[in-house]
Amino acid sequence: MTFGDSLKSLRKQAGMTQTELAKRAGVTERSVYNYEKNSRAPKIDIVEKFAQALNVSTEKLLGSYADKTAKPMDSDTLDKVLLQVELIFGSNSLSDFQKERFFQQVAMAYFDFKNKGEDE
Repeated sequence: MTFGDSLKSLRKQAGMTQTELAKRAGVTERSVYNYEKNSRAPKIDIVEKFAQALNVSTEKLLGSYADKTAKPMDSDTLDKVLLQVELIFGSNSLSDFQKERFFQQVAMAYFDFKNKGEDE
């Protein structure tokens, strides 16, 4: 499941429209639409705003990435994700601390995913 799929699913579970979620998170309705369609990768502060607006943890919102039942990404999807990461890191929108935090979270998600497979 992608971030957009998770966002949409949790929004619907909360009984919210895209407009309501946008208002609660302090973003535009178009942004919510783009995130749900996976045409935009959210920055960590946006993920935190969505989690707060949906009254869920950021782990729950992002947790689907580590879902063992998720289908593997095809090469086109992987290329798209890698391009989004490259664009985010290529811009000066993240501090060194935020970049480090991102990589820590990716590493934690990877090891959580790997450990789930070994535990079963």
